[in-house]
Amino acid sequence: MIEVNARNIGKALALKSAYIGLVLAYLICAIDFYSWDVELTKAIFWIYFSDFKWPVIMGAFGFLKISSFFGEKAGVSILINGKNEFWTGIKTGLLVLIFGGIFGCALSLVNGIIMDMKFDSISFFMYFLVPLMWILFFGTLPAIIVGFIFGYQVKSKDFVSVK
Repeated sequence: MIEVNARNIGKALALKSAYIGLVLAYLICAIDFYSWDVELTKAIFWIYFSDFKWPVIMGAFGFLKISSFFGEKAGVSILINGKNEFWTGIKTGLLVLIFGGIFGCALSLVNGIIMDMKFDSISFFMYFLVPLMWILFFGTLPAIIVGFIFGYQVKSKDFVSVK
């Protein structure tokens, strides 16, 4: 297999996995908000009613771009270099979660600085560290599961040609 095909396979499957991850994250938040005695419609459409919708939406686009980048690398690692598909998939899922979380939380920090008109340690804690902690707390297990499946899917495409 040539490297371009391996990159394309990794990128396509990483984007598919990232969409699944974003849907899972949205549902986790909806379930969490519904458990706070929020109306069902507000829990389902929580992003519309939230004050931080734009950093979340921009973070989701960054998450997709980061997953595309790491997916290409994983495709080459699995299909060309013969690395273990399960470990590489899990590692890729966790790297996408970490770097996507950092990107989204950095946007949240910038948004918080603009709203508060100041930058101090409390702003950094509230707009960067706390959201990152929650992203990593709720996202680690789904990232491992989706990454495991991603690695298996990449390896299963080993003998399939991509146009």
